[in-house]
Amino acid sequence: MPELDRLSRDELIALLVGFHARVEELRAENAELWAALAARGGGSGGSGAAPTWGKPNRPARDDAGGPKPRKKRVENRAPKLSEPTEEVIHRLDRCPDCGHRLPEGTLHRVREVIDLPAPWHIVRHHLIYRSRCGVFGGTRSPRGSQTMAILQTLFGTWSLRGLDPLEACMAMLASA
Repeated sequence: MPELDRLSRDELIALLVGFHARVEELRAENAELWAALAARGGGSGGSGAAPTWGKPNRPARDDAGGPKPRKKRVENRAPKLSEPTEEVIHRLDRCPDCGHRLPEGTLHRVREVIDLPAPWHIVRHHLIYRSRCGVFGGTRSPRGSQTMAILQTLFGTWSLRGLDPLEACMAMLASA
């Protein structure tokens, strides 16, 4: 198609008249095709019956689609805990970061450990508590203070060897 901005006004009008004539031809052809389709019983003007060449639509679901929700179990399927012969409580009294006294806390988890020495077995429930520190913020548990225990052991070893713990720590950090 020639550049439209280079055409004169008369040439543009002639082009527009030609396009208009082509649109009228296509409309007439389209009307003929729709009439032929309606005569065969198909299309929007047909009988409305399902076509014979495809499978029928699935009936609509009442719950507005989406996956069917999982059926809830009546009873808990988790393994039952045995009756403990001993309970080991894991609870921090003080915040390992700031030393602030911690409240009693809430039961975070119960871990069952079954020892099998001869001739009987011992069932221990390890009750692990988490407490919120009012000064430092966040919750604390004994597992989180293992890092603190490792550092205390490291500083103790350096002190026994006659090393300055701060200098030894700085040297270790510089070499990393």
